[in-house]
Parts: sequence; C-alpha cells; structure tokens
Amino acid sequence: MSVAIIDCGSGNLRSAAKAFEKCLAQNSLPESTTQHTRYNLAQAYLGSEAFGKAIIELKAWLAAAQKPTAEVYYLLAAAHVQLKDFKSALPVARKAVAMKTKPREPWLNLLMSVHFELNQLRSVLGVCKRLVELYPKRSYWLQLSSVYNELGDTRRALAALELAYAQG
Repeated sequence: MSVAIIDCGSGNLRSAAKAFEKCLAQNSLPESTTQHTRYNLAQAYLGSEAFGKAIIELKAWLAAAQKPTAEVYYLLAAAHVQLKDFKSALPVARKAVAMKTKPREPWLNLLMSVHFELNQLRSVLGVCKRLVELYPKRSYWLQLSSVYNELGDTRRALAALELAYAQG
C-alpha cells in the first residue's frame, strides 16, 4: 500500500488506483482499512477523471460507513455532476449541505448548479439566499437579483441590486 501513497504524492493517480484496487481485491484487510483504502481509491478515480468508478467506490464506502461524512456526499454529487447526471447529484448534494450548519461555499455552488440544470428556479433562489447570507459576495447578490427577475419578482430583484450596491 505504501507504493500507492508514494504514487499519489507524485501525481500518478492511475497507478495509485491500481495499487488500491489490488489491496481491495485481496479481501483480507480489516474493515477500517478497507474503508480507508476504498476512500483513497475513490479520490484517485476522481483525480484521474474516472467518475463512474469513483461513484461506485463512494457508494460502497457510504453503504459500509457507520458515520457517513458530508464530504463524501459532496464528492459523490460532484462525480455525478461531472457525468451530467444531475438527478442523481441532487439528493446527495442536498445531503452534504444539510449536514453542515455552515456548508462550504463550493458545496452551495454545486447544489445551486444542479438545481439550475434541472430548471428548479425556486430551489436556485433558496440556495442563492443562503450564499448571500453566508458568503455575501457581489456575484451572489447579482445572481439573487437575476433569479428574482427570472421568477417575475422585479421588486425583490431591484431590492437585491440595491442591497448589493449599498454594500459596495
């Protein structure tokens, strides 16, 4: 297994994935080590753009995890997005965001993108509001205004622009 770790550090993710695959194929590792290896394999797959394989490993990791983490749900959602499978990405992206009181900014952006791709403007609006609340950047204020406008609420669209302007 040390070869895989060295290979990962050198950027050779495909050969790291092969080493992790060999470790898992032996079916002789303790459960905690199997989980750790499976997670590393999924990350190697993600890094080498083998998104379908990453999804398989992340789902297997989640199935065996006693305490699944928000990070794994986010990685799974991101892999689905890379494959343009937005319907599969949605529930896991929501789960990742819901597990944190202050979700990471990229997680909210991913969720917003998934809602947008699925033409769920009301849900896009909810995520935009959360982004403005947690990460009040000019771009999010503009997106919020745009979504309000798209939904036909010009009064709120203008208010969002005025608030953005007032905050510089």
